[in-house]
Amino acid sequence: MWFEIFKTGTHTDSEGATRTWTEADLDTIVSRYDPSQHEAPIVIGHPKDNAPAFGWVEAIKREGGRLLAKAKDIVPEFKEMVNKGLFKKRSVSLYPDLTLRHVGFLGAMPPAVKGLADVQFSEGDAISIEFDEYQMSLLGNIFQRLREWFIEKFGAETADRVVGQWDIDELKRSQPTEIKAFAEGDREKAKKAQEARAKKYGIAIKEGGNVTKPSEYETVPDDEFADPVNYRYPIDEAHVKAALSYWGMPKNREQYTTEEVKAITKRILRAAKKAGIEIDEEKWNFIEKEEDMDKIVELEEKIKQLEGSLSEYAEKEKAKDAELAGLKQALEKEMAEKRQAEFNAFCDSLVTDGRLTPAQKPLVMDFMEILSVVTEYEFAEGDRRVKKSPLEAFKGLLTTLPVQVEFKEMARKDKASSLTGKATEKIEALIQDKLKADKTLNYNEAFTLVQKENLQLAEEYATEIKG
Repeated sequence: MWFEIFKTGTHTDSEGATRTWTEADLDTIVSRYDPSQHEAPIVIGHPKDNAPAFGWVEAIKREGGRLLAKAKDIVPEFKEMVNKGLFKKRSVSLYPDLTLRHVGFLGAMPPAVKGLADVQFSEGDAISIEFDEYQMSLLGNIFQRLREWFIEKFGAETADRVVGQWDIDELKRSQPTEIKAFAEGDREKAKKAQEARAKKYGIAIKEGGNVTKPSEYETVPDDEFADPVNYRYPIDEAHVKAALSYWGMPKNREQYTTEEVKAITKRILRAAKKAGIEIDEEKWNFIEKEEDMDKIVELEEKIKQLEGSLSEYAEKEKAKDAELAGLKQALEKEMAEKRQAEFNAFCDSLVTDGRLTPAQKPLVMDFMEILSVVTEYEFAEGDRRVKKSPLEAFKGLLTTLPVQVEFKEMARKDKASSLTGKATEKIEALIQDKLKADKTLNYNEAFTLVQKENLQLAEEYATEIKG
């Protein structure tokens, strides 16, 4: 069921602004209402934050010269109060573009539109609301004067603790009555005017700034605002003290660039001196201090970037060093394996020639490995001294050793004929027998005797060694 909330005609809102509303205006309100984007709440009075909600406007439409709305989800207790006649008058709140903001139920407040029937809720019923526009700019002005009195009597710091300028501005700005400023569809015109001011004064348009002058500052010329682009901080004689206090708070300068802060500060200080207000020059040195801090922050950022680059370079160098160390290790391993293969072949030839015994071979190879790291040494050769590689000199010495094992037949009977296995295993067994039989023998002596006594076995051993 649909119910009336507004009608065409000439109406005056609570600020005294008069406008003639046409069916085209009502159609605009209907076309711009989209509950999926903003569902207008049903409230008591005109709260600035549209809360608490006692119901919601499901849809609106125009029939002839009347605007109708349909309510849903009405709180039972609120429905009962309406039914008792406690809230017979209604008032719509519109955004500047004529989008429905909320529907407020009023008690003793006089309505601006006469002739709409009172509403009573029943199951499935909606509401009918009269048009009105309510704001609290008067209350904001009262608090503004109270704050200025506090500043004059007790100073800005005390005033900030009791009546903050920010709270006063929010109180003035938060009211929904912007219809008057844009009553003739001047929203785009006002925006263009603000853009022109931004070019003129060199201050950017700020979020939350005023597109048009707040009603309490309507008589203040543009040049008597510290920020005339966003109509903030009036600096006429009546408001310059408040501007000094408010602009002195760092949080209120956060939206502005360094150049904008300089410009606004100069405007405020010039107006204060003109009004005969004594200025604490040290307090207003924050511009230079902030610039110095900006330089410090910039330098710190550069140092941070440089440290990051150095760290990245160090990591790359570390990775290169690790890669190089790995390559060196691999090369050293390959060279060591090659040396060991050469040493093994050389020693095997000595064993085959009988100049070296198998038991001597490991010790000789270890010593050759030690000598391989010594590049050059001076040796005596006749009556003169020559420089040679210690390893080559040692190898030359080994080749001159006398033959320790003669691979000739020295006995007709091979004493190892009764043994089984490889020649190396048979010789080892015979060596152990010799050592057990004669405790005075060492291993090399026993090995020599075994080979002399077992010529055929010694030949087999030599063949095995050659591979």
